[in-house]
Amino acid sequence: MNLAELKKRTETNSRAKEAAAEEKKETIWNKDIALTPKFGNKEKAVFYQQLYVLLEAGVDINSSLNHLIKQSKKPYIKEMIKKVQEALQTGNSIQEAMEQTGDFSNYEVYSVRIGEESGKLLEVFANLSEYFEEKVAQKREIMSAISYPLLIINAAVAAVLFMIFFIIPVFEGIFTRFGGDLPYLTRQVLSVSYFFRENWLILLLLVVGLAVLISFLLKRDRPYEIMETVLYKVPYLGAFFYQTIMAKFSNSMALLLGANVPLVHALEMNKAMFKSPVLNRNIDEAIEALIKGENYSEVVERSKWFDENFKVFIRIGEESSKIGYFFKKLSGEYRAAIKHQTSILNTVLEPLLIIVLGGIVGVILVSMYLPMFEISTQMSFPD
Repeated sequence: MNLAELKKRTETNSRAKEAAAEEKKETIWNKDIALTPKFGNKEKAVFYQQLYVLLEAGVDINSSLNHLIKQSKKPYIKEMIKKVQEALQTGNSIQEAMEQTGDFSNYEVYSVRIGEESGKLLEVFANLSEYFEEKVAQKREIMSAISYPLLIINAAVAAVLFMIFFIIPVFEGIFTRFGGDLPYLTRQVLSVSYFFRENWLILLLLVVGLAVLISFLLKRDRPYEIMETVLYKVPYLGAFFYQTIMAKFSNSMALLLGANVPLVHALEMNKAMFKSPVLNRNIDEAIEALIKGENYSEVVERSKWFDENFKVFIRIGEESSKIGYFFKKLSGEYRAAIKHQTSILNTVLEPLLIIVLGGIVGVILVSMYLPMFEISTQMSFPD
């Protein structure tokens, strides 16, 4: 999307009205849920788009922020914009004012700084608006893929736990009154039920402890890198997450290079933005090689992490001096691959989960009714 197209779309459709209509249409599966006040991706897309349109129309920055404050319906965002405005009035640059609020990422702050230094602030605001619109779209694509499978998994867990804690004990009492030997399958199911009922508190503490441990490890670079490396090797899921992060990386590189940000600076800004030790390690190697005079395509060719499609596009981009354009093409390729993966996920995973759920419930029911059948066949009735 170029600047003219963005301006035209903004002038013909009020973003505020679009956002309000969109919120009404959202379902539980695609809504951006926040338990605390948040300046999220959707709000940022609106913020940068409106700021671009106002400044491009010749409105000064202070009046533009006043307009955004009046238009915003969320108190948290109003206060955040007021902080930016107050910082500007005390002599800070836009980049410094944004940084002081703590609500903007390094990627945004660095982009605005480059826009101020290069005199292309309007282009940066337009690019940031497009970037966050892309992020919202990607998040919804992922959520649409995993929402129904998650619902099935939760239903399966709830159904099995209900049977373990409430249904099986009823049958257990019946079996005790009748006495006799129980089938092997029934004995095993009763043992599992008894184990869960007697140790549920310990199991719950173990789950909570494991979640806390994983959360702690994910905040440490080395454990996070190990987990990320292992994740990329998981069949199907590895390719899915690789394509997701590469779509974001390629899109942000395209936007930065499109704003005439030097390649090294664009890579540095992406490193500050992404929490991916594997990607950041490759970025570090690229920056070091570029400083030494190597081409980016040479660094990419040596890497075992980047796929062949990425390597080919980068090589062609450098040879044609249109590397930003080819980053944009790569972003589109990865997004198309993500959509394909999500369609496969919906097609294959959902029925598979239903089969697994039905199988588990079926095994429990069969194990409970087997003794009933045996008892009924052993009972003798008077002539």
